[in-house]
Parts: sequence; C-alpha cells; structure tokens
Amino acid sequence: MEQADLEGPLVDWQAKGSRLELVGREAIGGRDAYRLKLTLKSGAEQELFLDAKTYLVICSDSTRTIKGWPVRIRTVFADYRKTKGLSFPTGSRRWPPNARGAC
Repeated sequence: MEQADLEGPLVDWQAKGSRLELVGREAIGGRDAYRLKLTLKSGAEQELFLDAKTYLVICSDSTRTIKGWPVRIRTVFADYRKTKGLSFPTGSRRWPPNARGAC
C-alpha cells in the first residue's frame, strides 16, 4: 500500500526515488496540457496532466487494486485557490479514465 504524499508526487520526485518522463502534449478538457508519466520507487505508475499555461495538475490517472482487481481511476482537480502564494485544488472528483465528463 502506498503512503499518502501530502506534498504531491512531483515535489522532490527525484529524492523520493521516482522517475519522471514527458510523454507529450495533448488537449485535456479543452486545454493544452503536458502529459507526464511518473514511476514511483515502488514501481507504481501514474500519469499526470499539467495545464501548459499554469503548470497546475488538471488530472491524474492511476491504477488501484479494488477487491483484488486492478482498476484504472482518473482524479480531476478543480477550483484552484491561492493560499500563502501557493495554488491548491479545493475540489476533486474520481472517474474511470474514459468516462464522459472526466477531464
């Protein structure tokens, strides 16, 4: 089981033993985004989509094991607000990656 990463997976990713790869650029929810592949030290993989203008995470795709089965989940981050100069999402939703309305 992965430990919670309160800072987010991209903060100090190298020190955490993760690998990061730029997969490319694509449109996500009508916005131009960078698609990144993050491989955690444990080997678990996560795809992150960063807004090309703000560099804020729009959404992420990851695989979770639910009742013994691997399930792909997309987390959509929304309503970013600044707190002491840092932007944080104040809302998020989880969807299957190809569901209608998911990012």
